[in-house]
Amino acid sequence: MISHRLFFGLVLTAFIAAPLSQSYAAHHHQAGTKAPAETMSGTHASPTQHAPASHWSAPAAEKVQSNPVAMSSEGLMEAGKIYRDNCAGCHGAEGLGDGPVAKDLDGAPANIFAMAQSHSDGDLRWKIAQGRGEMPGWQDVLSDTQIWSLVHYIKTLPAFHVADRPEHR
Repeated sequence: MISHRLFFGLVLTAFIAAPLSQSYAAHHHQAGTKAPAETMSGTHASPTQHAPASHWSAPAAEKVQSNPVAMSSEGLMEAGKIYRDNCAGCHGAEGLGDGPVAKDLDGAPANIFAMAQSHSDGDLRWKIAQGRGEMPGWQDVLSDTQIWSLVHYIKTLPAFHVADRPEHR
């Protein structure tokens, strides 16, 4: 279990990192290039998902959803285990899209650390639930509470991952 001091430090880190990521994304938008978080490959699995060449965006009604799950150290620890078991293989331990399986995929996994800082909780929840291309949808595997907790965890990357390492326990 992490201490309250560490927990609030992680939350503070997430709020500090968000403006940095947004300015990075804004730079790419002005330059006419795509930031790593906007690059996602694969084929669309359902009619509600966009083709790979377009920006992958949740429907408007999903984007505006607020996370109903309160952030807690217990929830972050559970979500960290879910992330390590199901997401890190492709997205990497720190969410940079550099997991050990990434090289075997047709396209590069998203840099979800950067994506998490510039996308709404509802947008991220929908993407995790629905999946796209080689990324499976998790709505039939994880509960809605687990997915929302995973959104909290992703928004703390990579700071929480560092704190979760055995040498920091």
